[in-house]
Formats: sequence, C-alpha cells, structure tokens
Amino acid sequence: MSVAVATSLVIIVTNSAAGFAAHIGDAHIDYPIAAAFTLAAVAGSLPAARLASRLPAGRLRHWFAYLVYAVAVFVVAQSLLNPTS
Repeated sequence: MSVAVATSLVIIVTNSAAGFAAHIGDAHIDYPIAAAFTLAAVAGSLPAARLASRLPAGRLRHWFAYLVYAVAVFVVAQSLLNPTS
C-alpha cells in the first residue's frame, strides 16, 4: 500500500510541477491570497492528522470516497448546467 501511495504522490507532484511550469507566465499570482490558502491548508491539516489517527481507517476511506463522489457530481452538474464553450 505504501508503494502505491508514494507512486501516486510522485505522479501528482510531477503533473503539478509540469502544469505550473507551463503556465507560469500566463497569469498573475496574488501572493497574499496564495499565502492565506497555504496557511489555512497547513493549519487545517495539523488537527486533521491528529483526528485521523483516532478514527478507524475504514471509516476514513468511506468518507473520503463519499467526498470524491460528491465533488465529481458537482463538477459534472456544473459542466452540464454552465458549459463554457
């Protein structure tokens, strides 16, 4: 399982770095907003990590699957109701 997680993270980092490098000159980055989101993500991840260590892994997997499904439904609905092209 740890090999699968590590492989997934390497792919995510590689894709993110490639996307960032390809579009670095296309848009202005609002650094105060980016810093605020970064701080919020770090601040939220610390208590979430403590909470996750106290919950059963199976329950976390199920709730994460529900979250992914809800995001997918939202994205599909948004693309059907507000097509950009």
